[in-house]
Amino acid sequence: MGCHMTADPVALVVRYVAALIDGDRARAAACLSPSFGRHEGRRAEEHLAHELSQFALLSRVYGVSSGWSVRPRGVAGSPPGQFGFLLETPDGRLIYEDALPIGEDGLLGGDGSAFETVCKLRLRPKGAGVDIGRGVAIRRAPHAPEAVIVRRPHTLDQRFHPRAPDPDYAALDFTVAGDIGATLAAEVLIYAAEGVREVKRLVLRGIDHPHFEGRAFVRIEGERVVVPKTRARPWSLCALLADGRCQTVLQPDSGGIQFDDRVVSAVLTDAVDNDWETIGDGDGDA
Repeated sequence: MGCHMTADPVALVVRYVAALIDGDRARAAACLSPSFGRHEGRRAEEHLAHELSQFALLSRVYGVSSGWSVRPRGVAGSPPGQFGFLLETPDGRLIYEDALPIGEDGLLGGDGSAFETVCKLRLRPKGAGVDIGRGVAIRRAPHAPEAVIVRRPHTLDQRFHPRAPDPDYAALDFTVAGDIGATLAAEVLIYAAEGVREVKRLVLRGIDHPHFEGRAFVRIEGERVVVPKTRARPWSLCALLADGRCQTVLQPDSGGIQFDDRVVSAVLTDAVDNDWETIGDGDGDA
C-alpha cells in the first residue's frame, strides 16, 4: 500500500519506513511530496537512494523485517514542521533515529539544507566520570565545507577539520561553556566553495536521550581492543594504530578485536552517533 496525504505523521512515517525496510522504491517515493526540494543536500531521487541503502544496511545488521515500532520524539529546539521519531526493535533497542519535515500536503518534504550534518557528544574518560565535548560531522558533498562556526550556544573553543577520519565528512569539535551534557539547541554557520553559505539550526543530542549509553568506552590491550556490551549495536569502531593508520570496523560485536599493530587510541561510535574515545594503556572501562 502506498502513502497518501494524511494528518497523522506517525501513520505516514510507518508507511515510509515499511517501504524502506522492504526495499520498495515506488512505495517509498509515494510518501515524498512533489515539492520535496532537497533534504540534507540531496534532491528527492538521491535522497531516496540514500535512504534505501541505509535501511538495507540496518536490515542486515538487525535482521529487521517485522515487530519494529515508530515512537514519536519531540525535542525542544527542533525546526518547526519536523517530525522526530525513534525506530525501535520489539525489545526496545534503537535501530534508527531521524527527523523528517512534513509539508502542507501531508507528505514528507525536504529541509531545504545544502548540508547533511550529524551531531554527537564526544566523550572521554575522566577519572570515574566523563569529560564532555560536542561535535558535528558535515558531509563534503555536494559542497565541501571550508569553515564552520558555532554561533550559539557560547563555546570555549572550536576546532574545524576539513577532513574527518571518514573522508566523506568534515568535522567540527567544540566545548560549550558550562556544559552538563543535556540536549541543546545550536546554530552553526557553514561556508563552502563557490560562495555557498548557510546558517543551520541543529539539535545537539545529550545524555538525556532515551537511548544514551551510560558508559561505552572500549579497553585497549596492545594490539587488541575490547568492545563493551551495549544496549544497541554500535555503528563503528575506529582505531588509530602506532604506524599512523586508521582502521575502522563497522557494527562491531562486543568482545575482543585484534589489529595488526599497537593501538594508540580508539573511538567507538554508538547507535546514537556519540563518540566514546579511549587513549591507549588501558584507559576506559569495558
